Amino acid sequence: MSWTAGIAAWIAVGAIAGLLLSGGPARRWLGFSVALAGLVAPPLVSGAPLVRYSLGLVSVLVALRAWDLLRDRESYPLRQRLWHVLWALFDSRRIERIDPNPGWEHWRSAAFTGTISLTACAITLWSGTLEGPLRWGVRYGAFAVFALASFETGPALARGIYGWLGIAPPPMHDRPFLSRSIGEFWGVRWNKVIGAWLREYCYLPLAERGHRRLGMIWAFVFSALFHTYMVLVALGWKWAALYGAFFIAQIPLVVAERALGVRRWPGWAARAWTVGVLLVVSPLFAEPMIVMIDGAIGPWRP
Repeated sequence: MSWTAGIAAWIAVGAIAGLLLSGGPARRWLGFSVALAGLVAPPLVSGAPLVRYSLGLVSVLVALRAWDLLRDRESYPLRQRLWHVLWALFDSRRIERIDPNPGWEHWRSAAFTGTISLTACAITLWSGTLEGPLRWGVRYGAFAVFALASFETGPALARGIYGWLGIAPPPMHDRPFLSRSIGEFWGVRWNKVIGAWLREYCYLPLAERGHRRLGMIWAFVFSALFHTYMVLVALGWKWAALYGAFFIAQIPLVVAERALGVRRWPGWAARAWTVGVLLVVSPLFAEPMIVMIDGAIGPWRP
């Protein structure tokens, strides 16, 4: 299957799911089942692994947003359902309306962080020419900068586009580099959109029954599952297992920092713990992504 056919499949699946996700339970479950069936398409797409990864990502988002509408008792207009399932990087049910504006500050922010991201990406790939410990230090240090900058660039672009439409989406991140614990990084500051989804559907159902630790574990396990799927369709089981292990590794780290009372440490020490520990386990996350990026730009490398 070509990548254009993969995009067409994603749009078709999202459109059919959005059409069905209203009315009675049977109809909604059918719509959600269609969204889940869309996960079959990305592995069939030919081409660069990064293409399959991207299609896997949007297919996962379709399924997650379809679950929103399955669980929501309110019925939304068809246009909003389609937007929510197909195009909403943010939860379309929790956005604010504003006067349309060009949002130049968001475009400037995207240009700034995008430049940093591209530079860090180039340094990450260039590190392959180095040897010894320097190679790995440069490789993972630059990738960390690339990841942080990239995850700022995307939301900035989205906020600029949404601003033209008169929409103020919720913030994506909240200065994750200030986190004083691994739990704060994932639960409060990093990717608040997916974090809110995991909290609502994975953590809270168990925490409200008195199983807070089990809720935390299930949130990380579920996150590991869909992240593993995205790399599985792109690179196969070897790299997918490595990628998923990064998220599973957060569980013992959160348990350990609670036992150590990291949140009671001085601010500098708590932040050093958070940044240091994430950097130690970052190769699990970084290597599959570097392989995909390197494969994507390979044909254009001189």
